[in-house]
Amino acid sequence: MKRIGLPSKLPFSTRSPDSGSAKPSPPPKPPTSTKPPLSTKPTTQSSPWNGESKMEAPKPPPKPPALSGKPKPPPVPPKPPELSTKPQGPSGTQAPTQKPSTSQSTSAPTVEDFKPPSKPMKNGNRPVIGTHVYNPPKQDIVGSRFDHINPSQQHISPQIVQSKLDDWGKNGLTQPPRVPVYLAPNTQKLTIAGDGHHTFAAAMKGGHPMELLLVKMPGAGLPAMHTNWTKCTYADFGKGSAWVD
Repeated sequence: MKRIGLPSKLPFSTRSPDSGSAKPSPPPKPPTSTKPPLSTKPTTQSSPWNGESKMEAPKPPPKPPALSGKPKPPPVPPKPPELSTKPQGPSGTQAPTQKPSTSQSTSAPTVEDFKPPSKPMKNGNRPVIGTHVYNPPKQDIVGSRFDHINPSQQHISPQIVQSKLDDWGKNGLTQPPRVPVYLAPNTQKLTIAGDGHHTFAAAMKGGHPMELLLVKMPGAGLPAMHTNWTKCTYADFGKGSAWVD
């Protein structure tokens, strides 16, 4: 049997009668590359301090203070204390008076308690080698066993003692009364050196501090007449006596 060849184009349509007049959709074309498309916009790295995070960006360091071109002036040194031009004592040969101590002297003073005067001074014709402010309790020592400072005479005038107390009470004391003393060689105790018995007795009776002047006696010094005040008693004697101080 002889095969009949079919023409390349059929005279009739192969379209299905139910498909209508629409042409079938072509199948989708497969992608030509599996790589993701490259973006032409420059990418920026995300910052941890953008608005999406609660962290704050660090503050820039503070700027150092601007240095002035002018150097600071050097500190002004303190002024030295002014030296006083006033005399140190009542006269050029006397040392300044020590201030009375507020604490009372309950024990007998010794030679070690005296301080050398800052300037040479004399009591009469006797050099003063030391001064000491003595402030004992108020008491009437005449005729008593008081022996801190011993007398070198036998009697004390009560009128002279009272007159000194009256004068101090009326006019006051600008400085402690001064009484010269020395170290007796036989008792090794301080003894009033001549004048000053009534001043000492009045200061003790009135409770006034006094300045003791340790004087240098000729030679080894005079031996003491008393070891206390029991034999130095009150007695009246007229004016002109050598023992009125």
